Parts: sequence; structure tokens; C-alpha cells
Amino acid sequence: MATFRFRPAPVRSERVFQLESGILSCSVDDAVEWTLPLSTVQNIAFVSYKAHGRMIWRLDLITLNSTLNVTGNVPAKGGYIDSGFTEFHGLVTALVEHFTTFKPDLKVVFGEHGRARTIMFIIGLFSALGGGGLFATALLGGVSSNRMTEAAIPFVALFILGGVLIRANHPWKAPTKIDVSLLPQLLTYLSGSSVNSEHWE
Repeated sequence: MATFRFRPAPVRSERVFQLESGILSCSVDDAVEWTLPLSTVQNIAFVSYKAHGRMIWRLDLITLNSTLNVTGNVPAKGGYIDSGFTEFHGLVTALVEHFTTFKPDLKVVFGEHGRARTIMFIIGLFSALGGGGLFATALLGGVSSNRMTEAAIPFVALFILGGVLIRANHPWKAPTKIDVSLLPQLLTYLSGSSVNSEHWE
């Protein structure tokens, strides 16, 4: 049995993951939170974002009826030397070894997926429209040039944020995928190394 311990966020309780005979379990405070036979996993998604100086990583294991999350966090700088990275990377490597043996054609979706992807797109759309609309309203309302310069900064920032979210999550573009075997290498890259781009679709 392989055991891995890390926190989904600095202020949250440690999760203990155990992998044995193709079954992954997650425990919190000595109580089993969920158990997953890896044979039931149909898709995998990986999400990475930064918050408060840390990288939050979420691995979604998607079955026919549910999605279970493996979430870890490491410092945005020097994450590769953090114990949380070592444990999260170790678990991902163990999962990848299983999937490359039993599901070698499995791909990993990079970024949000499903309903979350749609929600992020809608947020981006409203942000872009809101930023542009507020700026146009201020411009047509006869605001002085000095006040317009000050007001333009948050409006433009909101518009740019919306554009980024729209581009990353628009529903008419298929999300980026990588071979499941490259997932540990991707984690290392996010912590300061490199990944071979020819494997990206």
C-alpha cells in the first residue's frame, strides 16, 4: 500500500491518500472520506491556478456518476522543494503508473471542464461587457479627463480579465489535452522545470 499526505490548502486539514490494488481512498482526521476503484475512471482533468502566493492544483477523477478531487497546494516560488509537492507528485506518479498500464490511451484535460468551464466563460463574458460598458458610460457622461484616467484603470482591468476568461473557457474550442504519462512531468514544469510541448494537442 502506498500512502501520501498533503493539504488541499494551508488552513485545511491534511488528506491521507492510500493506493492499493487499483483502489484509491481519501481520509480526513482518520475517517475515510471516499474510496474509488480506478477502473471506473473514464476521464481526468487537471486544473492549476495561483492564489495568495501559492499554486493550487486539482486533479479531477471523473467516473460515469461522479467526480472526485485530489487537491494540493505548493508555494508559487520554489514549490519543487516543498513537502506538499513531493507528496502530491508522488501520488500523481503512482496514479499515472496505474493508468498507463490499464488505460494507456487516457488523456488529461488541462483546465476547467463541464459546468465549471461554462460558468467561467459566463463570468468572463459579463466581466468584459461590464468593463467596456462602464468605460463607455463614463466617456459619454462627460467625466473630466483626470477622473477618466483614474476610472479607466479598473474598467480596463475588468475588460482584460473578462477577455482572458473567455479565451480560456469558450465552449466552441476543445480544451487542451496531454497524454496521461506526461502529468508528473507537467507538475515538475509548473514547479520550475520543462515539459516537451510536442505532446500537447
